[in-house]
Amino acid sequence: MANPVSNIPILLFPLKLETRFVADELWIRAFPDVVFLQSHNPILSKEEKPDAIAFKKLTTKEDKKQFWSELVSKYGVYRSSWIVQISSEELDQQPVNNDGKSDPTFYFKWLPDRLVFYIYKGW
Repeated sequence: MANPVSNIPILLFPLKLETRFVADELWIRAFPDVVFLQSHNPILSKEEKPDAIAFKKLTTKEDKKQFWSELVSKYGVYRSSWIVQISSEELDQQPVNNDGKSDPTFYFKWLPDRLVFYIYKGW
């Protein structure tokens, strides 16, 4: 590198690379790491909505702690945190008959449209 100083910031994320020679070509496959994967579904299922309403009605810290444990065992930590943090306004705007059968859409965030690899022969 002739000039390592740049005005463009760069951040490198982990990628899993697989290489294979096919005939006289080098094929490279890049797999993004889970840090790129986004899967939050803000819509509550028909099972989650009554739990969110029930949590909002609790008043004592002990009751909330007990109910929190039940939510975590039922939905996991991340989904439970969304259920208890959703605001009353957002809770009222949730669909009435959501069957919850639609899986959350997974998408990759912060990935470029394409990756370019340069190979140099050093000898």
